[in-house]
Amino acid sequence: MHEKNSIELKERTNVGVMTQQHRALGNAAPHFKSFSEGRAAAYSIFELINLVPPIDADDTSGRTLDKVEGNLELRNIDFAYPSRTEAPIFQNFSLQIPAGIHMEITNW
Repeated sequence: MHEKNSIELKERTNVGVMTQQHRALGNAAPHFKSFSEGRAAAYSIFELINLVPPIDADDTSGRTLDKVEGNLELRNIDFAYPSRTEAPIFQNFSLQIPAGIHMEITNW
C-alpha cells in the first residue's frame, strides 16, 4: 500500500512540475518577438562598436603647430551624422572662441 502511494505521489509531482514548466513557457511566449528584436538591435550596436574609423587618432605623423594665437570662429555650420541625416545636430550653428580659451564640443 505504501509503495502505491509513493508512485502516485511521484506521478502527481511530475505532472505538477510539467504543468508549471508549460505555464512558464506559455507566459514567456508572447515576448519571443521582443527577445528576437533585442538580439537584432544588440547585433547592430556591436557592429558599430567594432567599426574601425578611417582616421587614426593615435597617428602623430601629421603637422603639429608649435604655437597658435588667435580667435576661432565657426560660421553657419550644418552637421548631421551620415547614419542619421534626418536628425541634424547643428543647423546654421555659429560660434566664436577667443584666443586662450580651451573648449570642447561633444555630443553628450
